[in-house]
Amino acid sequence: MANLEVIALDTVTPQLKAPQAGDGYAMPRPVTVTEVVGSTALTLTGATQTTAVPVLNATQTWNNVSTTFTAAKINATDTASGANSLLIDLQQSGTTRFGVIKDGALYASNAGTKHFNMYSNGGGFACSNSGAVLSTTSYNAILTGHGPRFANDVTIQWSSASVITAGGGSPDLVISRKTTASLQFGSVDAAAPVAQTIGPQSVVAGTSNTAGQNLTVRGSQGTGTGVGGDIIFQVASAGSSGSAQNALATAMRVYNTKTVAVGSAFTVATLPAAGTQGRRAWVTDALAPTFLMTLTGGGAVVCPVFDDGTNWVAG
Repeated sequence: MANLEVIALDTVTPQLKAPQAGDGYAMPRPVTVTEVVGSTALTLTGATQTTAVPVLNATQTWNNVSTTFTAAKINATDTASGANSLLIDLQQSGTTRFGVIKDGALYASNAGTKHFNMYSNGGGFACSNSGAVLSTTSYNAILTGHGPRFANDVTIQWSSASVITAGGGSPDLVISRKTTASLQFGSVDAAAPVAQTIGPQSVVAGTSNTAGQNLTVRGSQGTGTGVGGDIIFQVASAGSSGSAQNALATAMRVYNTKTVAVGSAFTVATLPAAGTQGRRAWVTDALAPTFLMTLTGGGAVVCPVFDDGTNWVAG
């Protein structure tokens, strides 16, 4: 059937009149469009525009402070539907860019590959790298009543740029999960890791004679006769040639008894090469050690040692 024009009655100069460009029509009463099964109730087919002209443009004035108004409303009765059925589906060139899933979730899509999700039944925000429409069961990150929660391979990143562009910028500060209950400064392990620094807030330059603040690192607190946790510093020494990660070993331990152990047990023969002045360690086989004298191994004396820049000496 060809498109039919609406014919209006011009009451000023009585005549039937076809609608003209820019004409407006006041509805004398509410109009109800009843949908027929198998068809869409109302379809608006816009023209190809070269200027910003919306295909749908609605205005309404709210003027009663005691009334909670609703400008647009869709009420779908869900007798049976797929889990990802949409109450709203806004598309660009056939691809969904923004949608409201029937369970109250909101999601947005960037080229159909990256999504964020805001959902009501979980009480927060979620995001996913999945290209599919999101469900409430597979997220990379969520924000619930317990705070943000991230999947294993998700990192938190900061860039030196003051404004992040669509490309995301180049992050230089990264926080990630190393393994179970292990926080890592830096992204996931890589062939060229980036050094990271941690510290407290400093006094801004230009502020005269103002002291900086302490950085406190604490062990876990026990209760009653239960001891507190130690603070352990670990490093990975060089191993044999290969591609496997070298093992971590304790370099310093601050005990809950407020004592400190530095290094691990060496023999004189296994001490690292001297030459880094100021290092301290201890050996288990010193032979008749003399304070600040070069060590000799093969004995049975446990002795603290010091790298004077040339040799390991007793002391």
